[in-house]
Amino acid sequence: AIRSNPGATPFIVDAPVTIMARSYDNGQWSALTEADFTVDTIPASSTSLAVVEMLYNPVGADTEELNAGFTDGDQFEFIQLKNIGSRAVDLHGVRFTDGINFDFSTSLIRALSPGSYVIAVSDLDAFRFRNGNHHDALIAGQYTGRLNNGGEHLRLIGPSGEIIQDYSFSTSSPWPDLSDRDGHSIQIIDPSASHDDGENWRASGSMGGNPGGTMSFAIW
Repeated sequence: AIRSNPGATPFIVDAPVTIMARSYDNGQWSALTEADFTVDTIPASSTSLAVVEMLYNPVGADTEELNAGFTDGDQFEFIQLKNIGSRAVDLHGVRFTDGINFDFSTSLIRALSPGSYVIAVSDLDAFRFRNGNHHDALIAGQYTGRLNNGGEHLRLIGPSGEIIQDYSFSTSSPWPDLSDRDGHSIQIIDPSASHDDGENWRASGSMGGNPGGTMSFAIW
């Protein structure tokens, strides 16, 4: 939004926000300044932020999706994170640097309250075409790269490069076997335990996984 403030009225920050401002004096504008503000958050860490679901091999496009221009099944990928802590987490500076690339500093979602989910997607238009718009409030944005269907290494780091999650997933035992579950995601069982342990992951109960997080009875 664009807003002038000639009376220097206080601007109340009650949610994470990026403020860009310039002053106007004697017919000239100053240079633009920018700052990020969060509200009562803690930095993300391995004890507060966990990857909880990955749809790394979505089912291929159907006829309607193909006609809409979505020709690659991997366009429908997503990865989901959850705040597993007891306080809101600041996502500024949190980024995937291996496997996929995404910086949450570019997201409209800058903080994650306890128990809440956030998702990053491979192709936003494809994701919405297949899943509708009812997950929009959870979507952080669109990542670059693809989740390797044969398994790979992922790294999630914080603003100063500190490790939040660093693990490799696989398609072979003890990791979930999706060979007869085409288009299912994998979901972590205990997000506070090791992400490297394939036995701590299970196949989703339905094709396409559950990008909305915990499924409510109404959605079910």
